[in-house]
Amino acid sequence: MAYVYQNCILNISADAAKGPNDGCYSTRDPALISELRLPAGFNTTTILLDDLCGFKSLQSTTLSKRGWVVQERLLSPRVLHMGPLQITWECREMPSACECHPNGDPEGGDGFPFVLDTSRLADSPEARIRYSYYLIVEHYTACNLSFPDTDKLVAFAAIAQQASGLLNDQYVAGLFWSTLLVQFQWTISKSDLDDRRSYRARGEYRAPSWSWASIDGPVNFTEGGPVSVHSSIAGSESMLAKLLEYSADLIDPQNPFGGVACGTRISISGYLLPLDPNLLRYNRQDCMKLSTVKNLSESSHHIDEGESVSVRMDELELSFPIKHDGSLFFFPILVNNSPLWNSNKVCGLILMRSSQSRGYCRIGYGGWDGDIGRFRAMIQRLGVQRFNIY
Repeated sequence: MAYVYQNCILNISADAAKGPNDGCYSTRDPALISELRLPAGFNTTTILLDDLCGFKSLQSTTLSKRGWVVQERLLSPRVLHMGPLQITWECREMPSACECHPNGDPEGGDGFPFVLDTSRLADSPEARIRYSYYLIVEHYTACNLSFPDTDKLVAFAAIAQQASGLLNDQYVAGLFWSTLLVQFQWTISKSDLDDRRSYRARGEYRAPSWSWASIDGPVNFTEGGPVSVHSSIAGSESMLAKLLEYSADLIDPQNPFGGVACGTRISISGYLLPLDPNLLRYNRQDCMKLSTVKNLSESSHHIDEGESVSVRMDELELSFPIKHDGSLFFFPILVNNSPLWNSNKVCGLILMRSSQSRGYCRIGYGGWDGDIGRFRAMIQRLGVQRFNIY
């Protein structure tokens, strides 16, 4: 399907349609997209309803919220959108032109990711390509799929294949091998979690827990995330873990960009710090005490800074306290030295020992804001371990 859209002359998009039985045309009120001219002293002010123009007018359509449409629209060299109020044009030379603005949005518009020109992107720095990929993933995860358990990775495969070729990097269930430890740092915003817009998929297996594809709903790489993508790509971090091996159980052995089965795992060399399973509060953040730190306060209402890990869970339904059987761990990945932070921050994942395998699964993101020297001394005492994350 990717080759069909990549090599087409024009993709006609029925944005006005609410379902497969609707066509391209709809009844509209032309006044809604007409200029309104108002006198303003010696000049005349022209007003247009901006939300009805260009890219913004496409964001509210049913079609724009479909997951399969993302790669179809992104890969097409030209798209003619038959919208509910007006016709909109997209191509690599004219990102967004509509009947209101036939020469393009005068303010430039925010048409990403659909203004992405892969022919030009191939000549740009690697950091820009990776950042663009993260933005596309963020957009895709906010879209809907009728059958997410089977289609989550499949409907994204054409984009993944393009990105893999541009980066010359191995694709691993939605992410890429060479910077995989940094890409582990995707998060779910608290608002999306609380409003149940994002949650861990409970149906048929679709992706490993460390992949964004295991989540139904929006995930964040760039906005409000714990690690600045810009700083991470620039190498302003100190890695605390090492990738050893990726083992993929492909549903289609001929398609490394498609779906994966439940045996898919990453082997890692790193540190595992046991966590007290009680979920506590510190500075309005959810926190967990590190069981490895000596002389922790016995009071559950007081947590000393540097003795706890701030956590952001992937699931709202996680119940705490968890039975303390040594099953919960903080897996530190990197020390972020970004100037965006006032101090160094250890970033990593919250892992739970899996009851179905000899490895671990991701249940959230974690961060340590205490003294880095103290933290390094603590993990050195624990020693490096080799383990699998499924």
